[in-house]
Amino acid sequence: MKRAATKKERSVFQRVTPRKLPSRAGSRARVEKIVATTIEVISQKGLDGFTTNEIAKKAGIPIGSVYQYFPNKQSILYAIMQDWLAEIEERTAAFPLEKYAKSSRKRLLEDFSKSVGTYDRYTGKRRKLGQLLISAAATYPELNELYQKHKEFTIDALVVFLHQAGSNWDAERMRKLGHYLFELRNTIYQVPDDVVEEAIYFREVATIALMKDAFK
Repeated sequence: MKRAATKKERSVFQRVTPRKLPSRAGSRARVEKIVATTIEVISQKGLDGFTTNEIAKKAGIPIGSVYQYFPNKQSILYAIMQDWLAEIEERTAAFPLEKYAKSSRKRLLEDFSKSVGTYDRYTGKRRKLGQLLISAAATYPELNELYQKHKEFTIDALVVFLHQAGSNWDAERMRKLGHYLFELRNTIYQVPDDVVEEAIYFREVATIALMKDAFK
């Protein structure tokens, strides 16, 4: 039996706040150029192979302009991670649970799993970026704090989803499941590139099977 979200549960999904950009169009474009160039550079050289001077030169922007928006290279990585995590959180928050009122639970869980763990995030350039950002979170305390907040959001969102979908599990048990599923999702970034498609498939199968247990 699916039910409507409570005010407290709805607040979980209101924690997604986009990064504030400068108000002037020209300034926003410059910030976006800095961010895009940094993604390009770290994808080629890794986290240790880039400097703000290199970013400025490659972006065709004076180094003083880079520092106007970002005091150091870690702050650029922070902005990139904010955008990367916000995309995941927005997709999670936008899942249309109400559309599944007459659908089977099997389809509901399958579609939720696919929506949250999207294929395109684990392949190609986006996979490389995810690997770099997770590595950066293990290196820089500020990024780790941001990543841990994202983890809490993800776990809270799963608790809300399972409650609304009709699970009778208590919140503590759901949170343990959420923690495990979060770590399971991130293992895809750790497997070799030549088996990533298989890893995505098995992650989805395992995720659905584990969520089904919450309704027994």
